[in-house]
Amino acid sequence: MTTTLTTTTLAGVAVQVNEEGFFEDPKVWTPAMAEEMAKADGLDALNEQHWTVLNFMRKEFFEKGTGPTVRVLGKTSGV
Repeated sequence: MTTTLTTTTLAGVAVQVNEEGFFEDPKVWTPAMAEEMAKADGLDALNEQHWTVLNFMRKEFFEKGTGPTVRVLGKTSGV
């Protein structure tokens, strides 16, 4: 299976994303990019709960290679 990548600019940085919008290299993500993406999706600002979820999801991904299930997210993140 071939993955098609496109380049988009977030917070002034060129980022490669796949067909689903996932970063090719998740290490290039920054909080400023998250804020910009949230605004593009209609959120004025990310609140404390948003950041709790984002930080938990990223921690799980980098530790385990995948994000947590919704159940684990709810039970473990405190949200």
